Amino acid sequence: ERVMPGRNVPSVAKLRDMHMLLINHGGRERTEGEWRTLLEAGGFAVQSLTPAGPMYHVIEASPLAAG
Repeated sequence: ERVMPGRNVPSVAKLRDMHMLLINHGGRERTEGEWRTLLEAGGFAVQSLTPAGPMYHVIEASPLAAG
């Protein structure tokens, strides 16, 4: 997945984000925090977030412990 960097950090992901907003009518790339929130809402916890080249990251997540 692409992970948006913080403010004022150049990234191809930001260009892709603008493209998604236009083409997908509101689609967007997510920041690390947004990925964590989305996965937690689905019952997963992020274990690692590893860069995989200049544009992508591997997001490893595992199911949250049943409580």
